[in-house]
Amino acid sequence: APFSKLWSSGEFFDERCEYKDEEYVEFSKLTQDKVIGTRAEGVASVYDVTTGQQLRLLKPKYSNGYNLNRACFDPTDDLILCDGVLWDYRMKREIHKLDKLNQNLSGV
Repeated sequence: APFSKLWSSGEFFDERCEYKDEEYVEFSKLTQDKVIGTRAEGVASVYDVTTGQQLRLLKPKYSNGYNLNRACFDPTDDLILCDGVLWDYRMKREIHKLDKLNQNLSGV
């Protein structure tokens, strides 16, 4: 089962947040105040690092079904690519679905 955690490090490692449904997580690029997670079926979740609260759940109309899908932010944290679907984070909507060119990676 998918399972990811966020830890803080100091004198000891302290668990900050659990992401039980996420197969893969990574920080936003520009400010690193958000974590983006990748779920099955091309779904991406965005969480606030400080509170651990989910900020967005992005479900595409049609997913590409990549085997090694990993959602990620662009360098400005305004766009998200997940399973070959480009999202505008600010407006919470799909911008474009890219053609599937292979079975494994979605261009990242």
